[in-house]
Amino acid sequence: MAGSTMTRTGIDLGTASVKLVRAVGAARVEVITHAGLEEWDRVPSGERVAAAAGALRRLLRRLGLRRGQLGRVAVAAGGHEVSLREVLLPPLTAEELRRALPYEARKHLDLEGMTEPVLDAQILDPSLEAPNGEGPRMRVLLAAAPAAARDFALAVLDELGIDPHVVDVEPLAALNELLARAPERTGAGAEALALLDIGAAHTALHVAGRRGGVLSRRVGDGVGACGEDGAADRFAAMVDRVRETLTFFRGRHRREIAGVFLAGGGALREGCAESLGRALGREVAPLDPIADLGREARGARQAAAGGPRYVTACGLCRWWDEDDV
Repeated sequence: MAGSTMTRTGIDLGTASVKLVRAVGAARVEVITHAGLEEWDRVPSGERVAAAAGALRRLLRRLGLRRGQLGRVAVAAGGHEVSLREVLLPPLTAEELRRALPYEARKHLDLEGMTEPVLDAQILDPSLEAPNGEGPRMRVLLAAAPAAARDFALAVLDELGIDPHVVDVEPLAALNELLARAPERTGAGAEALALLDIGAAHTALHVAGRRGGVLSRRVGDGVGACGEDGAADRFAAMVDRVRETLTFFRGRHRREIAGVFLAGGGALREGCAESLGRALGREVAPLDPIADLGREARGARQAAAGGPRYVTACGLCRWWDEDDV
């Protein structure tokens, strides 16, 4: 029924941990009821599904959640190979776009070395006046992820008998949470926000504006890139790639970057935000999607200590919100 409260759960199967956020709300997330994280050890590829499923099972048990209490479930396909980009194309029907997708994906996305890419596209704006008198265009979001990343997420949930309603890609989930949590930084939507996600295995930069412009790029290694001894060169290289990506985004989409935020475990490292801020010459702040998590929520104490690690899981909960990327 329209307007009725919906239970939704986001599950982020990270490289080193499983994060889960359960929330309720009608048109948007209103209350987070459960949040938790369970670490899991890196194992050979053939054992990853069982290890991640075991971590998720322990987490559900600790949070006191049964499968039937999860509501609508969204999970993300992740990894450094995920490619995402917004492009302008001549007006096409949904069917024409579907047929043109393999060509457009090869043209605009980084598919080199990606094994069995799974492609998708979403029309964001069907009618735009292109610059330089090029005629009408439509704004389209293109995405690609390795089939193995999608299949891993599905296999983990299948071990617990969970049938997800949505398999998203990590960058989109993270951007949805960013835009939902920091709307005041984009004013009427003319500017953009950037999210630097420093995970266990790699660091990715996601940038988006409400009036156009979506970009995601891998910019460096994982948490070791920020603050560890001997990581100065990697840190400098990461900063250079971040700066180059922000410059590229501004030039391509004519949007200023109104704010830079941090997500992932690296955001919790002491001095990380300050170091990046000095290197980039601008304010950098951790994004805490559960800062207002009520004390009555299950798992609140653990979640409060690691807010930036829950960005993707919270963003997955927003898949059914009225507003998204």
